[in-house]
Order: sequence, then C-alpha cells, then structure tokens
Amino acid sequence: MSVPNMPIGAVAQAGQSVSHCCALASYLAAQSLITSGQATGLLNAYNSAFGAAAASLAAAAGGAQLQMESIWYAGTLPTALLAFNTAAAPFFLDTRPNDHPIGNWLAIIAAIGATNPTG
Repeated sequence: MSVPNMPIGAVAQAGQSVSHCCALASYLAAQSLITSGQATGLLNAYNSAFGAAAASLAAAAGGAQLQMESIWYAGTLPTALLAFNTAAAPFFLDTRPNDHPIGNWLAIIAAIGATNPTG
C-alpha cells in the first residue's frame, strides 16, 4: 500500500482540530449559544466532507481522529479539510460573537488543509 506523503503529526493535528471544533459546537449548542441550524450545518459538513455517518456533534468529535487517519491513507485529507471548511464556514459569521470560537477552529482547519501535501 502506498502511504501519502504527509507527516503523521499533521494527521493528528487535523484530527484534534476537527474534534475540538465539533466538541465545542456541541457544547455551544447545548448552552443555546449557537442555533440548532448551525449545529446541524456543522454536523452535515462533517459527514459530507469526511464520508462519515456521525449522529451527533459529540459522536463526530469522538470519531474525528480515526476518520482523519482513514482519509489520510486515501490521500485526500487536504481536500476533505477544505470541503469541511467550505461547507461549515457559512453557518458561522464574524459578525456574531458566539460564532467566533467555531470560526477560529475553522480557520485553523483550513490552514492545516492548505499547508499539508497529500500522496
């Protein structure tokens, strides 16, 4: 099997960043600090971009690391991170203060995807 040319640290960084983003969104939604529409939009972005079937943001957070590893082995991690960011970003606007924490994670995820090569 051919392993993509990406340092394993980058895969861990991607997995942890996506996990933190989803976990934080789950918490913010439970506290009614983001809308259910935003939470659903982020979950749909996760499932679509990473080929997952997470039933909740908490489940997405828990499975993100393993999901990133399988995508890395497929050689599509940067593309998947970009797709996630592109799909999720419109739900979190800079003009709404409660959106800033998720927007910050999305910026980190976009940077990880943009700076890491793939197989």
